[in-house]
Amino acid sequence: MSLTPSQQKAVGARGNVLVMAGAGAGKTQTLIARCVALICEERVSLDEILVVTFTEAAAADVKRRLRAALEESEDPHSASQLALFDAAHIGTLHGFCFKLARAHFHQLGLDPQLTVLDEAQTRLLADEILDGQFDLHYEKDDEFSRAVLETIKTYGGGRDEKIRGLVWRLHNYIQTRADAKRWLETQIRNFSSAEPVQWRKWLGEAISDWRNEWQPALEALDGENPKAAECLEILGKYQPPELFKKVLAADGRENF
Repeated sequence: MSLTPSQQKAVGARGNVLVMAGAGAGKTQTLIARCVALICEERVSLDEILVVTFTEAAAADVKRRLRAALEESEDPHSASQLALFDAAHIGTLHGFCFKLARAHFHQLGLDPQLTVLDEAQTRLLADEILDGQFDLHYEKDDEFSRAVLETIKTYGGGRDEKIRGLVWRLHNYIQTRADAKRWLETQIRNFSSAEPVQWRKWLGEAISDWRNEWQPALEALDGENPKAAECLEILGKYQPPELFKKVLAADGRENF
């Protein structure tokens, strides 16, 4: 198969390698060539290679193209590896993790009959849990439940559909975080603060970055453009609020 110099470099690289490429750049072709090189040139067994994708369709495409490449190869080792093809670890990332969980359920403290819910089942179960939570707050009269009802009244117009949607969006977002629980606790702490310390820090950093970006450009125009000289003078006189100074000093950025 024909590969570009960059693709050939990716095929031959060993160790921890990160390859970044956009759509249509030939990622799958490069991946197949890398697997064939490991099998034919380094005599790696197919069952020692792990290939994971994000979708079932992509995994099926990798399997089809890798089998075809091995069948076309004239290397005797390729023929022997075709016999191991059904045992090859080629599939989705979540599928591989599920196999690991089932194989080590006793160490993880899981039910040996665990299954993976599909998207429809997951949404149905989540909706049932949300129903229970909203019903609970509708029935109770404590401070938190009153706050929930006030949120529904203020931001949902008295209906909870919009709030449910917000809960879903928040849930889906925090699943992308490395430590969802810690991130959520941090956000709750920030929003619960009487003073918007974090927001002021972000604002101070934004102003600092803006000033650092434009000051060299204004200095280059100084003497040629009166407005540039005027803006440069204003920037030179600007001093951040005291809180910004304290935050920046703590971060080692005193020169604002």
